[in-house]
Amino acid sequence: MDATLTHWINAAAGLHPVLDKAMTGASQIGVPLMVLAVVVQWWAKADRYHVRHAALSAGLAFLLGLAINQFILLFVHRIRPYDAGVTHLLIAPSTDWSFPSDHGTASVAIVAAFAMQLCLGGRWHS
Repeated sequence: MDATLTHWINAAAGLHPVLDKAMTGASQIGVPLMVLAVVVQWWAKADRYHVRHAALSAGLAFLLGLAINQFILLFVHRIRPYDAGVTHLLIAPSTDWSFPSDHGTASVAIVAAFAMQLCLGGRWHS
């Protein structure tokens, strides 16, 4: 099932040059743009303290998540799908293990920190 799902997600890779460029660009600049968006929030005018709390929480969650990833990598060695012949690679191969994903960890940490700030009483306006 894992290989089937991965193949289904990756089926369009290499078939549509515009989509390939968009996905390659998103993988290269997506996390840095999210980090930049968090940093820019520091200077928010509305609900300054709540937004700053969320920004600090996001930064700490991001760093803690990456630290946990490094610990997990000491014990879990899962090969990348392209090494197993399941996917078509659009970018240069990575030398580390496929699990856990640093991109996924960073994205979830940032979004979860802001979502939890809102759920726990934070209230800021656009």
